[in-house]
Formats: sequence, structure tokens, C-alpha cells
Amino acid sequence: MKYWKQPKDEHIVYEALTAIASKRMKKEDNFYKCFSSSGNKFYTINFDLRTMQFMSDDNMAYYREEVSYPILAVLLVEGVIVYDKGNLKDFKDISWKDINQKNKNDYMKSVKEFLGTIEDKNEKERVEVGCKEIFSALLKLKIGILGEKVLPPQAY
Repeated sequence: MKYWKQPKDEHIVYEALTAIASKRMKKEDNFYKCFSSSGNKFYTINFDLRTMQFMSDDNMAYYREEVSYPILAVLLVEGVIVYDKGNLKDFKDISWKDINQKNKNDYMKSVKEFLGTIEDKNEKERVEVGCKEIFSALLKLKIGILGEKVLPPQAY
């Protein structure tokens, strides 16, 4: 079995939580649609939890062959990775595409910018710790590639 590479940093956790908090994850029969933060496109995530295999047509999965935020969002929604849902309120309606472009796709710089918007120090720490816990749990999983790679949708 071929496996997805693990992501290099936890920015995908922030984007996955935003997709969940913003109700951009729509379950169809045996797959999910994850709508982008711009709302102009969606990614299709096919999965088989019995074999822990996934396929997503987003850029990170296609070009870097890494576990992407849409795949992680499915792992979270399906309960494979347990997390503190209380943190979701901080992630609603964050436009990661715009933040990432502004920061020239320096994803961790974008995360720092987002964290800077959380004024309460304890709340910010709770979010950071929660995201690190999710990322740590993700790194312990071996996630197989399901089928052939699919080209990403072409929209903003």
C-alpha cells in the first residue's frame, strides 16, 4: 500500500478546524465535499475508514502527496482523531486562502497572524495546545492513498 506523506507543520490543523467550524464539510454517500474558504470550489474526499485510505483532489494532496486539510477534516469529523470541539468557535469563517496569499503561502506566518486575533491569552494558549495535540495524533497515523490522484479543481 502507498501512503500519504505527513505534513511538515500544523497549519493544516487550523484550516481543517475552520472547514468544520464554518460548516464547509458536506457528507455525501461515501465521500465528503469540502468547500474552500472562498466558497468558489470544493474538494472531494473519498475514504475507507476500515483500511485508513483516502483520496482528495486538493492541491496539497495532488502536488505534494501530503495529508491535506480536507483529509484531516474528515479524520476529525469521523472521530478518528478526537479533539476539543470547544475550540471551534475561534475558527469560524477564517479566510485562509486570503491570509495565505497575503503571507506569500508562508503557512505558519498565517497561523501566527490568526493567533494574533485571539485577544484572550488563555484562549489563545488553549487553541495552540489543541492544534498541537491534533497534529501529534495525526503524525501517529499511517494513511493510505486510495486509488489514483485526481487533479484539483481550478478556481480561486
